[in-house]
Amino acid sequence: MTSTSDIGDLVESGPRIGTGVTFVSDEGSEWVEWSEIKDDATRMATALQRFGVSRGTRVGVLASTSRPSVTLIAAIWAARATVVMLPLPTRVSSLEALTRQTWDRIALVGAGIVVADSAFATLLRSGPGPEISVLPLEQVTSVARTLPPCEVSKKDPSDIAIIQFTSGSTDNPKMVPLTHQNVALNVGAILDAASLRAGQDVVFSWLPLFHDMGLIGFLVTPMAAELELVVMSPELFLRSPGDWMQWVSDCHATVIGGPNFAYGIAARTISAKTLDLSAVRLAFNGAEQIDVATVERFCAAGGGRGFDAGAMFCVYGMAETTLAATFPTPGSGMTVDTITAADLEERGVAIAFSGSESRQARRFARLGRPVRGMELRIATPDGLVAPQERNLVGEICLRGPCLTQGYLDRPDLNADAFNDGWFHTGDLGYLTDGELVVTGRAKDLIIIAGRNIAPEEVERAAAQIPTVRRGNVIAFSVPGRHSEELVIVAETREKSPGLGAQVSHAVRKEIGIAPRNVVLLDQGELPKTSSGKLQRAQCRESYLDGKL
Repeated sequence: MTSTSDIGDLVESGPRIGTGVTFVSDEGSEWVEWSEIKDDATRMATALQRFGVSRGTRVGVLASTSRPSVTLIAAIWAARATVVMLPLPTRVSSLEALTRQTWDRIALVGAGIVVADSAFATLLRSGPGPEISVLPLEQVTSVARTLPPCEVSKKDPSDIAIIQFTSGSTDNPKMVPLTHQNVALNVGAILDAASLRAGQDVVFSWLPLFHDMGLIGFLVTPMAAELELVVMSPELFLRSPGDWMQWVSDCHATVIGGPNFAYGIAARTISAKTLDLSAVRLAFNGAEQIDVATVERFCAAGGGRGFDAGAMFCVYGMAETTLAATFPTPGSGMTVDTITAADLEERGVAIAFSGSESRQARRFARLGRPVRGMELRIATPDGLVAPQERNLVGEICLRGPCLTQGYLDRPDLNADAFNDGWFHTGDLGYLTDGELVVTGRAKDLIIIAGRNIAPEEVERAAAQIPTVRRGNVIAFSVPGRHSEELVIVAETREKSPGLGAQVSHAVRKEIGIAPRNVVLLDQGELPKTSSGKLQRAQCRESYLDGKL
């Protein structure tokens, strides 16, 4: 990758090697050379300038993944402005709710203009939003065709390139400003750590562009390095999630990615399809807690279709680090740490498990070492643990040039999260042989009878019941008469008699604690973020308020 501190410059004038991007839609597919996308972007930048966009303007983008929207992202940088990707509607109950939520985000980020697909633009214009321009993307694209390229000038590396919203899985979404330097350095680290090569790799993605993994990992990185990319909208994935391995097979992708739940879906559907997954050399797995059993099921099912288990690539990252924080060695597959549950829950240490009773063990995926420029350490109540030490579980802290300088307009949060030059992630984990293992999130820990229990362990135990929807279970604790007590909320395929008792028995058998209550919901009723993450805090609040 060419050395640069300006992602906009790299996207606009990077290597021209004849590779391109294929846009998959209901109408078919269209391949466009990257050089054409970049040339079109300079004309669209002129159109944006005609509409009042200038250096530093925060441009909200509400659009599905398409050739015009990808061109728009590059055009915003060419116009020296800031990209703000707004979440597409996936889990809202009404158009009014969508409009209100979107305007709330627009006002929060202080966008100066919004460019949206026509349907969304019409919807926003009908809502009670602030007095800012909402332009249909089709109009901007049409105007751009008649204009000359803008004069591309060098950006200041400290200019804000992107404002990302955090997922909001444990709190209200926060705004993460990322400079051109942040993004360029993280993209370079990704290319290096994953050994991505133009002319050799074919990247496939369905990930939403309003999520850091989709935007940075599976659009900006391929665009900057001119990797061959096949991209489709997340709406197509949501319509038929079981087909994504078919698309991977059809385009002979070498690099794929998604959250853990997507591999769970694939594991259940692969056997019914005629596929060739032998080209895949990297299967990124990130954005949510990695379930070892799900990955093993996927690797077993995919093995019959040519998938090499060594291609599984379990990673750690977040919006605050631009994207990537730790990567394993390419080709090493998933390495599993099996530790004693009692030591983890009662003493906060990770001791290798040597017993035979599975319920007494906890299994976690190793997530590799820090990418180039990133530093990592574990903060425990007793002080800081040097990277070479292992076993002590504490808060994961990160530092490096890819890290944001702080959340926008949240000095209250910044004082704690960035108080000593390190970003305190709120995630819990430990180091073993220099590799990171994430055990859970501090805010979500269930503390009962002196045990620190990760909610994921309870949720996986509950999901053993066939009619419970895997990946759609939330566990939390609530005040009881004498101590905290466990509550489980789960979506089910059918509410058969005795189902709650079955869930309770499965959890008691696996975890050793009987839940106080099991709440059964219909599909789609659990609170989730726009990117599909469970919102445990909101679910707990709704339960305590009697809304469930």
